[in-house]
Amino acid sequence: MNYSNISTTMRRLPMIVPLMVLITGNIISDIVMTEFTYPFWFWVCFVVTSVTAILLRGVARIAAALAALFLLPFVVRSLLYSEPLPTDKALFMRIEVEEPPVIRDGTLRARVRIFDCSDTQRVYKHIRHRAVMRTDTLCRLSCGDRITCTGYLHGMPDNGYGNLMRRRGCGYSLTLDSSDIVHITGGRTTLHAAAESILSRLPLSPDAAATTAAMSTGSRSRLSAELTQAYINSGTSHILAVSGMHVGIVFLLVNTLLRWMALLRHGRIIKNIAVTVVIWLYALVCGLTPSVQRAAVMFTILQTAGSLSREINMTNILAGTAFIIIATDPDAMFDTGFLLSFAAVAGIISAVGLAAPHLPKERNSMVTRDIIILLITGIAAFAATMPLISHIYGRVAVAGVVLSPLIILCAAIIVIVSVLWIIFPISWFAPLFAALLERVASFQNEIVGAAATWRWSYIDFRLSSTSVILIYAAAALLIIAAEVRRTKSVYATE
Repeated sequence: MNYSNISTTMRRLPMIVPLMVLITGNIISDIVMTEFTYPFWFWVCFVVTSVTAILLRGVARIAAALAALFLLPFVVRSLLYSEPLPTDKALFMRIEVEEPPVIRDGTLRARVRIFDCSDTQRVYKHIRHRAVMRTDTLCRLSCGDRITCTGYLHGMPDNGYGNLMRRRGCGYSLTLDSSDIVHITGGRTTLHAAAESILSRLPLSPDAAATTAAMSTGSRSRLSAELTQAYINSGTSHILAVSGMHVGIVFLLVNTLLRWMALLRHGRIIKNIAVTVVIWLYALVCGLTPSVQRAAVMFTILQTAGSLSREINMTNILAGTAFIIIATDPDAMFDTGFLLSFAAVAGIISAVGLAAPHLPKERNSMVTRDIIILLITGIAAFAATMPLISHIYGRVAVAGVVLSPLIILCAAIIVIVSVLWIIFPISWFAPLFAALLERVASFQNEIVGAAATWRWSYIDFRLSSTSVILIYAAAALLIIAAEVRRTKSVYATE
């Protein structure tokens, strides 16, 4: 084994080792914190190792820095800790809607954060608890709305659903009637409501309008139960939740539209700032949900790396994004959306990176190249997320791998056209935008509906947690091995 190649690879991927140390500390802290609520001695150790990492040099400095990273999740968890709230008793609460509400089984559901709470005995201030809220569809709620209400909190059931929601940071359920709501204050994401209003001006059929709103602004409240189930059975439900792929489409669109700025003096800097601003504006349009925040962070880092004329290594950027998110919110690592998003992106990066040297490079073959990359993207995203989906949901959607390339193409058209309409809502162009969105969204819904009726659209199969860990560990080792081989080939040609 050539250790010089491994050392060079680690220098090209400087975030890999810190991320692994942080993840290890986070997993252990998740177990230990159930026993030690305020681990004061972790604070002392963290301060000592951090100061040591600053003062020392060489190997001792690296060891101290890694020790500090290992202890960081313990410190962050102790800062974010909130004592349990009383359940099954009347509470006066102030809550904030953290994600666009969804209508399911005749009720409006959303994840909310409880930031103030009181009963007849005491007041709970500055708490950080999340709950799954259910209310009737008469309530008109948007992401970011703040609600003053009275209600009863209930602990999550001790079953698969309850364990899943606890892993997502939701330890309680809350059921409200319209009469329980005292006051609703408009939230921070007014751009989300404005974007929904602009999209509603287009004369689209109900299903096409619901699909367009879900994929471009993250608003899924208008999706019918039948359409939602069709996407679930076909293994394409992820396309309806705005995530890294949707933000990536906007990222590519804006970079393409502003390419001319590079001709201006300081145009490169102006373009990079403009792209970053647009990314975060789009995140606000989508309600600034956790998955969108993660994607915005990743593409901001990617744009910054490009502006500094650094070698862009997507694996390292992905690792850096994960590091920032886990360091600031340790529970995010156990969120299903976080795991699925990063598994999909890692799979796409690895597959495209392996295939890139073998793809046609001639200018007249660019269309063929793009089609091949599209096919690779769909298959890689499906393969990378399959173990997690099997473990969490107990099924593998076979139709998803067949439909992914076509669905990604439809998604790109829907997101690009929708964003352009939101930016330029000129009434003269409304018939053109509406016709294009109607055709593409309806076509997508039709093929998804047809795939959902296939006999083998999905297979019931659940992987154990140990199997999932082993699969992803093996995949990570293969990615690192591929980077080592790539480094060896680069240095061999120099």
